[in-house]
Order: sequence, then C-alpha cells, then structure tokens
Amino acid sequence: MSTDRTAAPAEPDAVQPSDAPIPAWFDNLAGLSWRFLVVAASAMAIIWVLAILDVLLLPMFLALLFASAFLPLDRRLRRLLGRPGLSAATCLLLLLTGLAVVITVTLSALINESATIGNALDRGWARVSEAAADADLVPTGTADADEDVASRAAGAVGRYALTGARILISATIDLATTLLLSLFITFFLLKDGGMMWRWMVDRFGGGSTLLDTTGRRSFNALAGYVRGAALVSFVDASCIALGAWALGVPFPMAIFVLTFIMGFIPYVGAFAAGAFAAVLAVASGGLGNGLAMIAVVLVVQQLETNLLQPVIMGKSTSLHPLVVALASVAGGALAGLFGVFVAIPVAAATVAAFAALNEAGYFDDRRRRPLTIGEQSKTEALEG
Repeated sequence: MSTDRTAAPAEPDAVQPSDAPIPAWFDNLAGLSWRFLVVAASAMAIIWVLAILDVLLLPMFLALLFASAFLPLDRRLRRLLGRPGLSAATCLLLLLTGLAVVITVTLSALINESATIGNALDRGWARVSEAAADADLVPTGTADADEDVASRAAGAVGRYALTGARILISATIDLATTLLLSLFITFFLLKDGGMMWRWMVDRFGGGSTLLDTTGRRSFNALAGYVRGAALVSFVDASCIALGAWALGVPFPMAIFVLTFIMGFIPYVGAFAAGAFAAVLAVASGGLGNGLAMIAVVLVVQQLETNLLQPVIMGKSTSLHPLVVALASVAGGALAGLFGVFVAIPVAAATVAAFAALNEAGYFDDRRRRPLTIGEQSKTEALEG
C-alpha cells in the first residue's frame, strides 16, 4: 500500500553576505563622507592658491576695505562734481592724508619717544611687581629677579639691534609697496568699481541676478562692518585717550593710535591697548592711577559693547560672539596677525552671501531636486 508523500518545498537559497543590501544609513553616511572630502580638498586647494598669491591678495583686500569705507563719500562727490575720476581722486587724497597722519604720529612716538616710553613701561612694571610682593602675592625676591631679567633682556636687545634694523627696513619696504599698490587699486575700485562688477557678472555669471544680488549683499556687509568698526574704534580711542590725558598719563596720542588700530582686532586688541595705557599710568602716578586707568578702559569697553556696537554696527553686520571668536582663531591659524585682522570682515561678508542665497531658495532641495515616482504620484493625486 503506497502512501502519497507531498514533496517538501525547496528552501530558498540562503542570501550570501555579498548579496545583502547595504543599509540606508550606511549609504547616506558614505555619500556625506565623500562629499565632505571633496569640499575639504577644494577648500585646501583654494587656501593654498591664496597663500601663494598673498603678495597680490593683501593689497587687493586692503583696497577693498578702503573702497568700502569711502564709497558713500564717493557717491556724494560724484553727484556734486559729475566726474567719477575727480571724486575718486578726492577720496584717495583724503585717505592719503589720514594714513599720513597715523604713520607720522606712530613713527614720531616710536622714534622720538621710544626710550621714554620704554623707561616708563619699566618703571610701571617694577611698581606692579613691588606692589604684588608687598601684598604677598608673589615671593619677596621676585621684583629683584624681574629687574635682573629686564637687564639681561636689554643686553640681548643691544646685541640683536643690527639684525632687527635689517628686518625693520625690509618690513618697511614691504609695507610701503603694499600700501602703494592698495591705494592704486582703491582709486580704480572707486572710479570703475560698478562697471567692473557688472562686467564680471556678465562674463562669469551670464548676467545672473542671483550672483549680482549675492555679491552686492556681501559687499554691503563688508562695507558696513568696516565703517562701523572704524567709527567704534575712533570713539573708543578718543575716550580712552581723553581719560589718560585727564589722569595725567603721558603719551595720550600714542595711546589713541594704538587703541584705534587694536580696535580692529577682536578681544585681544582691546586687552593689549588697555594694558599699555594702564602700565603707563602706573609709571606716571602709581598703582592708584593705574587702577583708575583700568576703570576708564573697562567703562569705555562696556559702553562699546552695550551701546555703540548695537547702534552703529546694526543688525545687518552683527555677528554672534562665538562666531567672532572662532573666526578670529581660524584666521590667526591660517594667516597670522593678518588673518586675525581680516577674519571678521570676511565672516560678515560670508554670512551675508549665505543669507542672500538662502532667501533666493538656492539651498531648497525640494525646488532643485526632481520628484521621485512616489512623490510625483502623490502630487498628481492631490491635483486630481
């Protein structure tokens, strides 16, 4: 007697590990990784090219800063005079006058008063050391040790004076060349800047409205930051110099110039200028005068942070303090002191450019990415 036996269904072949589908999260992560590597390599290549062209890049950037600062005056003069070349030449003459005044005051302080300022700083540091020793903040022999260190340092300065002179002459020639080239570029930016920008948009952007808007927004942010920072630094330097003059601190003009220049360097600049003024105050009037000078600097800095910057700089060029700090550190790591100086204007222009692109929907994936089959079916069902 035979029994029907139903054949068991054949088991499907086991999926080999090599045929297993790649998880979606791993695929997305791989896509992000290679895109990040491409962007990072492109950024490093751009930085490398810019580092090679630093001889040309620095004058061009300084010219851009000068032109953005004098652009409102150039427009008014152009309406009054009716000649772009004459208005640009007038602005350039005013710029030359301002630079000449700053350079003259700085050189006179360095050449004529360098020894006096150095002695005053030595006296101030000695008084601070003695006061710290009297208050048992440092060991008793620290003041004498500091004087010995200062004496040895003075001897070392004398030995390296000749080398320093050669370096100073070379740096002066480089600075003069950079300033002359930047002034030359500034004249043509003021005279033909609008025409040159339209030519670039037509040739490289095909007359793109988005490119034109983004570029103008970036330049306006850069110009607003430069003019605002210059005005804030001028007010700070004037108030601190007046406070130093009222307290009888020597060299108030040198304090003014140093505070104005250091005002363009975030955080570190204000600290260095305030420390310079405080040490001079200690040297001239004792520890109490130095504390009074520090109080003046702190009051001015608080007024700057809470009143001047919000009113003068405005919301269009305001950056978060964390962005300012990170941009300054990144600029210093890439280009030293010059990088710290230009980091904030570049960050302001970059933020304005991204804001313009975002408002135009450039980063909207739904607008730029074609619809998938499922999304197209849903769209057709909704429209139907």
